[in-house]
Amino acid sequence: MIADVPSFNAFAILNSKNSNLKTSAHPIAMPDFEGRDKSARIFCTRIREDLAEEANFNGHYSFITFGCGTSCVMSYITETRTGKVFEPPFGAESTPELAIEFKLDSNLIQVVHMGDTSEECEVRAWSFDAKSFKLEGKDSFAREGSCNYEQKLISK
Repeated sequence: MIADVPSFNAFAILNSKNSNLKTSAHPIAMPDFEGRDKSARIFCTRIREDLAEEANFNGHYSFITFGCGTSCVMSYITETRTGKVFEPPFGAESTPELAIEFKLDSNLIQVVHMGDTSEECEVRAWSFDAKSFKLEGKDSFAREGSCNYEQKLISK
């Protein structure tokens, strides 16, 4: 049982002007891979393709994930109104068996991945305030074959 990880509801975003968060009056802006977003340039094609979809995180952000090899998952968050790209503090080869959960109406990200040893899994919850990421809670559990998010995560 995971006790120290907050729920998505605890980090729900408010959108008093429009209860249908998927409807956006703003056109999707593309990142500036030659300037401001140069650090994500190596994945520009993948980010542009996924950004063409509607927002899926924190009201008007596009959370993009893709595989980068065995047990490797990359992720980026793009602000759909400005195109600014953010790189979360998890992913790639440093967090094997990574599973990521996020929602359109919350600014919380829950991640599960293999811990420091192959016998444990870690669960971490990060909030994103449009500028930076903050660790909001973490816990661990015994690894039983794999780090199964659905069976082990019980949010408070």
